[in-house]
Amino acid sequence: MYFCKMFHFIKKYIFSISAAAIIFYLSTASPSAFPTVPRIPYLDKAIHVIMYMILAAALAWEIKKPVKPAMTAYYIIVIALPIFYGGVLELVQEYFFPPRTGDWFDFLADTAGVLLGYFLLKLIIWKN
Repeated sequence: MYFCKMFHFIKKYIFSISAAAIIFYLSTASPSAFPTVPRIPYLDKAIHVIMYMILAAALAWEIKKPVKPAMTAYYIIVIALPIFYGGVLELVQEYFFPPRTGDWFDFLADTAGVLLGYFLLKLIIWKN
């Protein structure tokens, strides 16, 4: 019974779970794992925006837009949860994965990506 519920949860949120897992890997992997990444100014911040934009859009898409009474829970899951995840990953980088370091500007880029992902999906798909 529990296995069926877990399988259903994973199947329902496969894109969100995949995005979160990829973000976790990219955030905690050793910098030597990416030796061919070009050194372009602020490329790291753009990547943070894109990753979290995808995560928020995937969550919003998979949860669907609820009716009015459930909107608070929806915003918490689609906007607050990915922002919290970004903050936790910055702390994890700082304290558990040297030589990785936490960075406030990365966290701001994560937050911008979450908001962009949600509002772009809202603008393009839901048009309201």
